[in-house]
Amino acid sequence: MNLKNLNAFIALVQCKSFTAAADALCVTQPTISKQLRQLEDALEVKLFIRQGHHLELTPAGQVLYEKGEEILYKTKQLKLELNEFKNHITGKIKLGLPPTVGSFFFGPLLAKFGVMYPGIQIQLIEDGAEALTKQVLDGHVDVAVAMLPTHSMLNFHEFICDDLYFISLKPSSWQAREVVKLEDITEEEFVLFNENFMLSTQLASAFSLRKRPLKVNARSSNWQFLVALVQAGRGCTVLPDTIAKQLDDSIFHKAFLDEDGQKWHLGLIWSQQSFISNALMAWLEYCKIHLPTLSK
Repeated sequence: MNLKNLNAFIALVQCKSFTAAADALCVTQPTISKQLRQLEDALEVKLFIRQGHHLELTPAGQVLYEKGEEILYKTKQLKLELNEFKNHITGKIKLGLPPTVGSFFFGPLLAKFGVMYPGIQIQLIEDGAEALTKQVLDGHVDVAVAMLPTHSMLNFHEFICDDLYFISLKPSSWQAREVVKLEDITEEEFVLFNENFMLSTQLASAFSLRKRPLKVNARSSNWQFLVALVQAGRGCTVLPDTIAKQLDDSIFHKAFLDEDGQKWHLGLIWSQQSFISNALMAWLEYCKIHLPTLSK
């Protein structure tokens, strides 16, 4: 069984369409169709029932999907472990992390990577996603976390596409609202991340398109400080669901920001032009396996 064909099948199940699967794997739609046909021929079973544009797994397809993810995971894990024995990889990686991201996703990941690759030194560079994107393009940072979509000269690996929430202090005039639109909150005063954070840039652009001023009372790179400012009555804020879940519901009201294009869409980014060292390759492969993937 060809692992590339298996990977295409799993992408097709998860994306629910040939077009989306092709985009996710950076191949053409006919390529996905060919890989699926080759996989079905090799296994001598039908994997999908096609009803117009709708794809439904056959019983055999369901079994393959459940087992196939495990096969791909173990194959990638085996390659990583064999590479370590074969190459004894050493080197240094400059890793750019926005302050809001590190504590949620990369603490345990970095610790376990260090155990697996003791010869690789990781230098952490903290900055906003917008600034880190520029540093990757300039070659000052090897790999970073940034908002997607990103620059056309960068490769990326998406790992989260999170909803945004409008956060206000209780008692709040918004307490009856579980969902808000940008037009609803244009008169509010805000406390937001620093201007070099792409989440702030994204919000400012959305207000500008509506020809409304964004009223900002304070900025910080620290989400806990922003929450403290909201609690002190300095204004409202906008936070990703991953962070909003940490807040005390008895103190804060959270309303889903229902607006096209307003997401916390993050991925690892690295240059298409720069040399990929063995150390960086090991980090990228490790992240693709172990970094949690959360999409909404």
